[in-house]
Amino acid sequence: MMNISGVSAATNYAAVQSSRLTQLSSGSTAAKQEGTDFYSIQKNLLKRSLCASDNDYTKEDAIMKQWNKQGSFNLYDYMNGGKVKLQDPNPSAEVLREFEKQLQTSGIQKEVDWSGLTSDLRGIGFDADAAAYTIGADDFSRKVDYLASRYVAVEDKIKSTTTGDTQAEQLKKLDELYQSALGEIADGYSGIVGSFLEENGVNGEREKIYASIVSGVGSKIEEYRKGLADNSTLEGLRGTQDQWLLNDDAYVASVLRGSASTPVNSPAKSADAPYTLNDVNALGQYVSALSAMEKPNNTNVYTMDEARIGLDFSMIAMKADTLRNSSSISGTMADLLQKTADGFMKSFLDRLDSQLSASRKVGVGVGDQAGFAALDRNMVWNVYNQTMQHYRDSGDAMQALIKGAEYGAAKASAQSAGAYRHQNSVSYWTNFFGKGASHFGAYESSDSTFQKYLKDWADFQSGLIGGEVAGVDVKA
Repeated sequence: MMNISGVSAATNYAAVQSSRLTQLSSGSTAAKQEGTDFYSIQKNLLKRSLCASDNDYTKEDAIMKQWNKQGSFNLYDYMNGGKVKLQDPNPSAEVLREFEKQLQTSGIQKEVDWSGLTSDLRGIGFDADAAAYTIGADDFSRKVDYLASRYVAVEDKIKSTTTGDTQAEQLKKLDELYQSALGEIADGYSGIVGSFLEENGVNGEREKIYASIVSGVGSKIEEYRKGLADNSTLEGLRGTQDQWLLNDDAYVASVLRGSASTPVNSPAKSADAPYTLNDVNALGQYVSALSAMEKPNNTNVYTMDEARIGLDFSMIAMKADTLRNSSSISGTMADLLQKTADGFMKSFLDRLDSQLSASRKVGVGVGDQAGFAALDRNMVWNVYNQTMQHYRDSGDAMQALIKGAEYGAAKASAQSAGAYRHQNSVSYWTNFFGKGASHFGAYESSDSTFQKYLKDWADFQSGLIGGEVAGVDVKA
């Protein structure tokens, strides 16, 4: 009943623009337009994450980095009457242009800025105790891509500026920083994903995920090393006024990422790693989406009626099927996604029924026995199967969702109003295709729940372009 193998791959329903957050550097033109008062400055600065791997790194950022390094603050010296030099956190465009001329003339330090590198790698990992839904759409790919490219850029700087024992010592220091950062990513990510899988009846994957990350990032480093040789963008800087950028390893790393002809997930599986980086990324995004169904304040025993569960289960299945039929993941991962989908759907119903049972036992309210009635699992699977049958017939996920919602709404209205979840789900179905809609032909309404599903599916589909998997999110 729950197996989704053999279902044809879905096609795009509509071209809905994917939402992407853009970030401003504190010295950008857009930042200037927002004003130079204290609060505007703070607002601009807060648009950038403190973790370097969360942000793009442009020439403008390189200039601002050097600008900020001109300032100094030592607490001990300050407490003893020493002078402090603070840089304007939001310099004007004219000031930055003049400062850039200084950089073009004098250049920047050629040696590795170990303090800056250590700071940039701080916080790059994942919290192993965090819920799976906290994994963002491109968190994993962005972090491993950043780590691999930065490693190669710093390695090249060391080899080009040092020799002998000094070079060996610095390469060892770099490797220690890299291993620590890689451990933070691999430990945290495998912990989050592995724990979720185990909670849903899929065991023995934690160590496989860890080994695949370590192996995959190592392969990614080799790719970047090849990409560094004769890189046209970097070579184009030589002999120009912007040649100073070649000594900024963070900038070199960003060029490597931007010049990559293949996505982060490209390295193939190795003998000691069962999954590719893309496999691991897809799995993390998928479990993040599943976990979101049980996110606090998202769904609970008061609002999640059987028809809605069946509809959301169909979204889980259609996304898993699309991934299974894409060329971006291995057959081994396709099987694991199938297992994960089946395990989660069963476990989700078990957990929800346990919550309902516990609530009935407390029974402090007059209507609690009926209000927390056990799930009608047949209803869940009826809505699920109806939706999936339309998907098999049409290959169109959103058309299938429309048909499933129409069927689910009809079934929901026929259910007993005794259960709290049925009473509180009326508005969900009434407004599914738009507030005040008298029929389900009004699904184009911009404020409808359907539009949220549609946007979610569009984000998911756009993430599959180029072999990437991002925005795999089932929540409405």
